[in-house]
Amino acid sequence: MHKYGLMVAWSEEDRVYIATCPAFAGVSAFGDTPQQAIQELNEALDLAVETYQAEGWALPIPTYATPQIAPSVAAVPSNAA
Repeated sequence: MHKYGLMVAWSEEDRVYIATCPAFAGVSAFGDTPQQAIQELNEALDLAVETYQAEGWALPIPTYATPQIAPSVAAVPSNAA
């Protein structure tokens, strides 16, 4: 599990929960439940961290925050990544 703050919101347009990590712009995941979206996001973050390390890029500073679940999102593009 990562120690980065996460956001989870329902996308009415896509009919799924979208999870994002503000520390890693462009990294997102989706799932039928908030927990599934967070699980998928953690896998995406694993890959992002591996990429940062392979490229020699500095990792964002962890925020140590617990996931925040928003009640809804008006529109989230289905190709958001």
